[in-house]
Amino acid sequence: MGTLKGEALRVVKWGLRPWRRRTRAHALILLYHRIARDTSDPWKLCVTPENFRGQLRVLQRHCEFVPLTAIPDCLAAMRPSGRTPVAITFDDLPYASVPAEDNAQLRAMTARLLQHLQADRIPAVGFVNEAKLYRGGVLDAERIDLLRSWILAGFELGNHTYSHPSLNRVPLEAFQADVLRGETVTRALTQEAGRPLRWFRHPFLHLGKTAEVRTAFQDFLAVHGYIAAPVT
Repeated sequence: MGTLKGEALRVVKWGLRPWRRRTRAHALILLYHRIARDTSDPWKLCVTPENFRGQLRVLQRHCEFVPLTAIPDCLAAMRPSGRTPVAITFDDLPYASVPAEDNAQLRAMTARLLQHLQADRIPAVGFVNEAKLYRGGVLDAERIDLLRSWILAGFELGNHTYSHPSLNRVPLEAFQADVLRGETVTRALTQEAGRPLRWFRHPFLHLGKTAEVRTAFQDFLAVHGYIAAPVT
């Protein structure tokens, strides 16, 4: 368990090459959704535990795992001969595209993921859709505990909006309201732990269709203390 073989290994190694060739200073910010062995995965968001461990091992040989906050400093340092810095992120917490929204299953899946990350001492940020914390219109304490488990394990949480809308498809004002609605529980949890809530990731990686919308939203993020987290 835990090694990539054949084509999967070649794909991961090939994926590292462009950043080595193109620039003197380079970094990777990787995005995952779910680590599980599911037969139902219609959106192709799932990575098996074996492949995930294998990918981490390939990255450990070629890269240096760093917190997302360290990426700007790594780029500024201009270290062409050093190991490529890589930050690991997860979207759609507390779960993404799970066939059965059973809390016991979600608890086990989250525990396995955090154990993988802790075992290899890999910093990570998880981006939250707070709509998924509700069941039948009521906040579910067990799902809030899933987020708390990330913080207790030493990882950081970020805002991924409340309901995962696209900034390319909804008005700016509605999108901003969804961002603020999506920080209610997460901000309380981070404050409780003495941690910042500083990261935001655009759903679908949609940044807005016009320069005016993109600029206005960046100003909105700055006012509310957020930094947009890209994906390479």
